[in-house]
Amino acid sequence: MAAGVTTTSSLADSLPVIKAAARIVREQEGRMPQLVDRQRLAEGTGLTWEEVALSRLNDAQPISEGEEFNAPQQLVDQLLQATPQEVGFEIIMTDRVRRRISPNVFAQTGSLAGSSMARTKGKDGITQLDQFSTSFGGAGTTFAEGYIEAAVVTIEGNATEHGVAPFFSVHHPFQRRDLSAELAPIGNISIYGGLTEDLIKNGVVEMTMGGAGIVFDAVVGADSSGDFKGGTFAKMAIVLVEGHDLETETERLVGRRADAIFMFDEYIYAERFDSGGVEQYFDATAPTS
Repeated sequence: MAAGVTTTSSLADSLPVIKAAARIVREQEGRMPQLVDRQRLAEGTGLTWEEVALSRLNDAQPISEGEEFNAPQQLVDQLLQATPQEVGFEIIMTDRVRRRISPNVFAQTGSLAGSSMARTKGKDGITQLDQFSTSFGGAGTTFAEGYIEAAVVTIEGNATEHGVAPFFSVHHPFQRRDLSAELAPIGNISIYGGLTEDLIKNGVVEMTMGGAGIVFDAVVGADSSGDFKGGTFAKMAIVLVEGHDLETETERLVGRRADAIFMFDEYIYAERFDSGGVEQYFDATAPTS
């Protein structure tokens, strides 16, 4: 028999273990689906989205008085085909886990699969930017605002097929520091209200610069050399074709005494016209000052 004061240590084996709170590890879910043209592949219309583009005609020709005009121009079409690809996610949870897991922890598990699907969709969108044949920058090149404006005017001024607003420019969050350092110097230089003041106070966050809406997205990280491939593009230059809404289904696995939870999506990104975007490849190492 023990003598002394009864404390939590002396009755440690009798204390219940309760998880006071639970959280999901914060992750990048991607922004690209909101920045491009989204189209639905209707049911009963086959596997492939098909869109016809009619090529432009030549300039009108002058006609002399009394001259019989005979210079027909041919209509030419171009077919864009995009076949959505189905992607899926599965979680198997045993009955024992469901019964024993802390309720507040279990409540957080529902959004994990959805976040995974959103992240995958966002990554595929960033990868699509690498398909534009025009590219600015290069490995180790410091990112600057001028590259955004140069990309916008390149898209707007293309003689074959130009892009029109809205324009978006997607970059890694680490590159935000390059823009801030370029546009908001601090020291003996006067600071004026407006853009410069906002940069110093708040940083570059979801703003318009060089004619494009700036979006910082780290769903895809920098490569092994510390560089990131983003891009500037007209919204209509990229189409996101979706086969159906996000679907969730549950299957009972009696023999395993568990439930299999499935999530499915079906989509594909496709480039409508190559002159509608510019890949931008710049340094994206983590800033230290």
